[in-house]
Amino acid sequence: MKKYMFALLAMTTVLFSSVKADEVVPEKGLYAGVFAGANFLQVKEVNGIRSGLMFGFSLGHKFENTIRAECELSYRRNKKVATSLLSSEGSRQTFAVLGNVYYDFEVDSDYKPYIGAGAGFSHNRVVTDVKNGGIYVVSNKMAYQLMGGFNYKVSDKTYVAVEYKFMCPEKNTQHHSTSASIKRYF
Repeated sequence: MKKYMFALLAMTTVLFSSVKADEVVPEKGLYAGVFAGANFLQVKEVNGIRSGLMFGFSLGHKFENTIRAECELSYRRNKKVATSLLSSEGSRQTFAVLGNVYYDFEVDSDYKPYIGAGAGFSHNRVVTDVKNGGIYVVSNKMAYQLMGGFNYKVSDKTYVAVEYKFMCPEKNTQHHSTSASIKRYF
């Protein structure tokens, strides 16, 4: 966990590196971002799943119109608690690599709403029966997600955002995530 937090801190430092005062960047071009937040997992007919965490990195390009395209690498983790004597504890982890496309609504404000969709690959790991050594189930599946949120312009090159993501990494499994993000244009 410490290595993930170090990576997040390093990426944030890069995003907020010094900028010349007279340098103005239009809202287009290459950008990098980091995001983190809460993950709420729904698995059909499974009880006792606690809210978890999610975080990730993105690298993208905003075109001269209102379209952005990016590649996202994300991680989600949730724990399951025993809800009866017959159930077991465990956890579910999802690593995902997704290609996303966003539509930024043109509004005359520093707040910019957007929607998006993505598709890609997910590596899912489920650990159950933790007290007795654990049973591991691993699956690699196609995944898709839908997103929506608001960007806020902090400076000419930097945006912060709040976002909701719905991701479906495998049948009968849905991730509902809320996160905050930082994007930096280059």
